[in-house]
Amino acid sequence: MAARLPGYQKKVNADYQRIIWGMIYVTFFLIGAKIIGAVKEMAVAWQYGVSDIIDGYLFVFNLVNWPVSIWFSVISAVLIPLAVRARQDAPAELPRFRAEMLGFSLTMGVAFGLVTWIALRILLESPWIGLAPGAQHAAIAAVGPFSLLLPLGCVISLFSVWMMSRESYINTLFEGIPALIILLAVLLTSSGRIEPLIWGTIVGTFVQLLMLSISLARRDELQPPLLQRASTQWQGIWSGIGIMIVAQAALSLAPISDQFFAAHLSPGSIATLGYANRIMALILGLGATSVHRATLPVFSGIQAEFGDSDSQNMALRLSGFILAAGVPIVLIGWWLAPWAVAILFQRGAFRLEDTIAVSEVLRYYLLQVPFYFAGIVLMSWTTSRSLYRVLLFSAAVVLVIKLICNAVLMQLYGVNGLAMGTSIMYLCYFFILFVFIYYLRWRWHHEPAR
Repeated sequence: MAARLPGYQKKVNADYQRIIWGMIYVTFFLIGAKIIGAVKEMAVAWQYGVSDIIDGYLFVFNLVNWPVSIWFSVISAVLIPLAVRARQDAPAELPRFRAEMLGFSLTMGVAFGLVTWIALRILLESPWIGLAPGAQHAAIAAVGPFSLLLPLGCVISLFSVWMMSRESYINTLFEGIPALIILLAVLLTSSGRIEPLIWGTIVGTFVQLLMLSISLARRDELQPPLLQRASTQWQGIWSGIGIMIVAQAALSLAPISDQFFAAHLSPGSIATLGYANRIMALILGLGATSVHRATLPVFSGIQAEFGDSDSQNMALRLSGFILAAGVPIVLIGWWLAPWAVAILFQRGAFRLEDTIAVSEVLRYYLLQVPFYFAGIVLMSWTTSRSLYRVLLFSAAVVLVIKLICNAVLMQLYGVNGLAMGTSIMYLCYFFILFVFIYYLRWRWHHEPAR
């Protein structure tokens, strides 16, 4: 192995510290956002319980949020490494590139909004969708307003990624703003109708965008949108964005597929999954968001400075540590699940039998925690090296596994089977990435020097 430059070990230690401090900052802000989200969920459970209104609201919200989550995942994977390199190699090009990316995001968001508005109306009026009449009526009422979430969400995703690429994590705290506005809307109206949920979501998302815009403007990183693509940085975007869109679409289809399977179970099944997923979001969000947002910029910097082997060794060590750390979370969470659900939700329209049903689903969801967290580390490393085809292959394989698990396990265990399928999916995702990265490590260590 070639001799290291002076100060190499000191630099490696500094990179570990950057990851640790980045995780601390993200976790701190995320705890604030998640506390707001938890209080909001308590208020929604008190007001609506496991009802047709929540089924309809979640059905439309999750479908509308699907392309936004794909866009956020894709530009996080592609844009953060590119921005890190561009700040080192071509900082003068970044203002124009930011303006062009904003114009592109706005155009795409508006187009997605129009398509979603038309497609969801057709989908929800079809007889095979499986929603109860009350849930279908609530869903149709939400389609028009929720179409606005697509342009807002696409721009929010872009602004958040620009901040993350600078290892600035205040955007994580801003993610709690929509939940805060929904909470206020539910508490102030107490109507039991779907409108407070709809307009609380819209207004909260707009306020989140406003706060991100102010933060970027203070850094002089908010340029007016340009509907052109003249920047040379677009070459780096196009080289990976198509593959990543397909990969993220495949991976994110898993929770979307749960809704369609659950729609054919008893009324309230989508709401049961939704409440369990809200608690999982608190758990997974604290760990996975901090891990991903802290590691990707650092892995990208190590890759640019020292090469593959160093960033790969760091990724494997971190994934092993996080995998082990996730096991006690599962054990403690399995024991605490009924108490957590009761404390958060059991009041008003949310009854004891709802607590039992949500707790069972939550326990099977918890099995994914170690593999989900460790997989995030391996995904960050794979992304930093622009191995997008590996992520596409992994996502396609685990989506097929998830759909098979849903079809089989739902027949055996009902809504609990859908949660089991999710945990199996993330186990397989971690395993595929681990085997691939470990194979690369073995090959690089055994190939003769050229």
